[in-house]
Amino acid sequence: MQEELSCITCGLATSLNHRFCRRCGTLLEEYSDEPEQKFELVQTGTKTVKAPFTLTELFIVIAIIGILGAIAIPSTSRRGHSNSRMKACMANMRVIMGAVEMYNMDNNEMLRYVDKNVIQMLVDGKYLKSQPQCYSAPPGEYGSTGDLAEDGEISCSLHGTIDNPKDPDQ
Repeated sequence: MQEELSCITCGLATSLNHRFCRRCGTLLEEYSDEPEQKFELVQTGTKTVKAPFTLTELFIVIAIIGILGAIAIPSTSRRGHSNSRMKACMANMRVIMGAVEMYNMDNNEMLRYVDKNVIQMLVDGKYLKSQPQCYSAPPGEYGSTGDLAEDGEISCSLHGTIDNPKDPDQ
C-alpha cells in the first residue's frame, strides 16, 4: 500500500510517487524520506480554506433582492401612469384645437369657446373622429379659457392648458 501525503496549500491527498500536488502544483516533499518528517508535513497541511458561497445562499440573496425590487417598482409605476395620462390629455387638447381651426376655416363664423356641445358639434361635422376624453380617474372635462378667437386656450378641468399644465397628483 502506498503512503499518502496531504498538500499544505489545498489539502489534496496525493501518493508519495508525485513530488508536486496535482491540484495546485505545490512542492510536496521538501524533507527527506524519514517517517517523522513526513508525519510533520501531513500535520502542517491541515490549513482551513474558506468555502465559496453555496447555491442556497445565492438563492436567498436573489430572493431578497427580488422582494426589495417588488416593493420599489409599484411606487415608480404610478408616477409613470399619471404622466402618460397627462400627455394623452395634452394631445387631445391639441387635436381639439386643430378641429376648431378647421371649423373656423370652413365656416364664416368663429368658435369663441369650447364645451361638451361644441365638441359634439365638431364630431357630428366630421372635424373630430370621436369624442375625446381624459383618461384620468375621475376624468377631466374639456373646455376653453378665454376667447378662442383672441388669446383663449383649450383646457382640461384636471390637467390645465397646454401652456400652463397642472399635475393632478400634487
